[in-house]
Amino acid sequence: MKQLKGRKMIRVMLILIILMAAGVWGGLAFRESRIKENCYLCGSNSQSMVGLYRGKDTLGVICVNNWYVMDLKLSDSVQKQESEEGTDVTYTNLGTENCSFTVRSDSKQGRAEAEITLGKQKQLDQKRLKKRFCKECQEKILEVVDKEEKQDLVLIDFQMMQLYPLEKKQIIREYEVSVEEKKNDNEKECVKVYLKIISAMGMPH
Repeated sequence: MKQLKGRKMIRVMLILIILMAAGVWGGLAFRESRIKENCYLCGSNSQSMVGLYRGKDTLGVICVNNWYVMDLKLSDSVQKQESEEGTDVTYTNLGTENCSFTVRSDSKQGRAEAEITLGKQKQLDQKRLKKRFCKECQEKILEVVDKEEKQDLVLIDFQMMQLYPLEKKQIIREYEVSVEEKKNDNEKECVKVYLKIISAMGMPH
């Protein structure tokens, strides 16, 4: 009898352990799904601007620290329609602590230029990174930020939702991107991004 009672106790203990493990695992899975859902990049967080541009045929620049998303306002599909819109200029100032953007795009010529003036908080904020993004997107951002300067600027292809580093020169789908670092007219550090549609340059795809 004592052996039977002992076996029953062991079974009950095993069942309780399994139930507890399942509960912990379910809680972790639920927490992970919530993190993914609220991620500023791959999720649907209401504080993120990515949803406005997701799937759009254009590139953009993101200031990761304050998660400001800047559309470079140049689309290969629009340019193919022989757009007559001409030049568009957008200026955004996020204060001295953060980046400010000036974007000039010319759909007719298939060219765009962005000047990003770096703020005082130009280095990637690791605390904000962990707070705003799922683990997968954190890794994606860390892969493309400047490895030496750790600047909080990244390039994004909205159509493919792919992140890229701000390298000197690269080809992304139908676009040629070139980047240079310099001082602006006010002697502040800035990054200039030049975007061209390859077909508008008379180059083969």
